[in-house]
Amino acid sequence: MSRRRAPVRLEVSVNGKVRCVGGIGEFGVLSAIVGWVKRMADRVHPDVRAEPTYDEADMLAQRIDVQFGGLDSATDRHVSWLNEQLKPGDVVTVRILGEGEFDEPREGSPERKLAP
Repeated sequence: MSRRRAPVRLEVSVNGKVRCVGGIGEFGVLSAIVGWVKRMADRVHPDVRAEPTYDEADMLAQRIDVQFGGLDSATDRHVSWLNEQLKPGDVVTVRILGEGEFDEPREGSPERKLAP
């Protein structure tokens, strides 16, 4: 199976280990985000609490993570290469690469036909 090529790629590393190289065809979006969240218990919407899979401890836990994904504008397909938990002291590096091959996304929405 041949790998796809992109005009610009992003390489995401955590603590010196390359986790993935992502790219989109000719038109699209690539985004690498490092985030932190800790929710307030009294701000969790009642509809969320009513979900059968709701877990209070999980919902209120502090999270630090790196997410890397994008959108292929030609197919309107959202893709994801990485969603990894981090901890204080971790080092995340995003390197911008030129044209070349990239890893297949781990997840993606179905492609949609767009108007011509």
